[in-house]
Amino acid sequence: GKLTRADGTRVFRYLPLEIPQHTRDYVRDAVTKGTASSVDFRVRGDLHDMPFMDPKQGEFRIAAKVADVNYAYVPPASAIAASTASKAPASAARAGAPAPVWPALTGLSGELVFERAGMLVRNARGRLAGATGIEVSKAEAQIADMSHHAALLRVDAQAKGPLAELLRVGAPLAGETGEVLSRVRATGTADYRLHLELPLAALEAAKVQASIALTDNELQLVPEAPSFAHAKGVVGFTETGFSLAGVSARLLGGEVRVEGRGRFAGPGREVALKAQGTATAEGLRAAREAEWLARIAAKASGSTPYAATFSMRDGAPEFLLTSTLQGLALQLPAPLVKAADEQMPLRIEKKVLQRETRAGAAVAVQDQLSMELGRIGAAQYVRDISGAEARVLRGSIGIGLAAGEAAPVPDKGVLANVNVAKLDMPAWQALVGDTASSAPEAAGGAERPEDAATGYLPTRIAVRAQELGIAGRTLHNVVLGGTRDGALWRANIDATELSGYAEYRHTQAGRLYARLARLKIAPTEARQVETLLDEQPGTLPALDIVID
Repeated sequence: GKLTRADGTRVFRYLPLEIPQHTRDYVRDAVTKGTASSVDFRVRGDLHDMPFMDPKQGEFRIAAKVADVNYAYVPPASAIAASTASKAPASAARAGAPAPVWPALTGLSGELVFERAGMLVRNARGRLAGATGIEVSKAEAQIADMSHHAALLRVDAQAKGPLAELLRVGAPLAGETGEVLSRVRATGTADYRLHLELPLAALEAAKVQASIALTDNELQLVPEAPSFAHAKGVVGFTETGFSLAGVSARLLGGEVRVEGRGRFAGPGREVALKAQGTATAEGLRAAREAEWLARIAAKASGSTPYAATFSMRDGAPEFLLTSTLQGLALQLPAPLVKAADEQMPLRIEKKVLQRETRAGAAVAVQDQLSMELGRIGAAQYVRDISGAEARVLRGSIGIGLAAGEAAPVPDKGVLANVNVAKLDMPAWQALVGDTASSAPEAAGGAERPEDAATGYLPTRIAVRAQELGIAGRTLHNVVLGGTRDGALWRANIDATELSGYAEYRHTQAGRLYARLARLKIAPTEARQVETLLDEQPGTLPALDIVID
């Protein structure tokens, strides 16, 4: 027979009853719109043998050209729940997990064929539902044997369109990896390939093989990180993870190549990436997502190679960054001054120190962040990462220390041990910004609890410096030991010019308040001190002097 017009949503009514009910329900729920023309059908043989799986017994075939079809190859869970509930094993469903909404194919045109117990959609073209900018250039879907109790749907598709749209609507295609992809910001178009294997009686057990061919895209993985520009290469996905092949991009002003893979399903979720590239001073200055990095790069020129590794297990990231810094000139406060051809090996590492088991899963609760910079110095922090924001528990900073000297990590707080020829406090303050001022003072002069950024500053400090620039003065041969309480520094200080006790709060116009046992002044300043003595009589050791 031949039909000149047919309604695609009624196709399921013409399937032999020999085919299981849940499979006929699938066809009913999957084809939600469409028309057919030039429908050819042929039925031959004893109806007892329908649908004629053995070609010798007969023939059953319907072939139709379809147009404007909406094909939900994975129908909404509510539509198939009744027919699959009794078929799918209880262990297959994820407890408490919401059913994924798979993006349907819309506006399809192509050919729909039912032959014996099989169903085939071929040479289909259309769009992806919810992402009209993505064009499906070729798609095929096949159920080889709908009469089987565990019928399997296979879908193959090729498409092209905006990468941002695919990441927004196509998260289920990447399995549990989609949770990460949904937060990625992307621009530009890309080419896509997709292969699905979907058991109709247990759609939650879908198998996915997908790939994204990047074609000069821009990607920002998280808001806090710089963007990858002009990205090229192939990103492959399965229902359990992803892999990278030949991925390159521009990052921080230079070329970078990235390789690695990730697994997001099951108890051992992990990611492992490696990157090698070059960073330029200009590119670092453009990294507005990391303001501190841009401030440092403002005093740099040239470029330098680097290598990095990134891994994540149980949701806790770890990384290692190394560079010789050769090729990068630095004009930072001493001792961070170097010529372009000079090496100053840099190593920054973050690693998990402690994990706990919560609700049957391992959770990272403590990590260590460390940095080494050639012979200049090193810093390390032990942090509590069990909350929404990392909080420093203890740490140490050592700068310019001689052999045999160290800055041990205390049981609490941050210890700094500094031995340098010149220490310019205003220059360092201008470089790092008013970090301490981010913990504003409460009424009455009491300090509010420190914020997370302030926790990286020393709470105890020991300084030896041939020159110390502070509060507009230069002190020589300085030995200083002090503590910090919020934004207030208290220290005992001994230098050529003075000796005594001092308080420094850079949030108050950079003034140094000192109670001195000894003060050496220039003749031109003698009258000023005499005036202070007249206004506040008393012995010099008890005299409060403000050095502006």
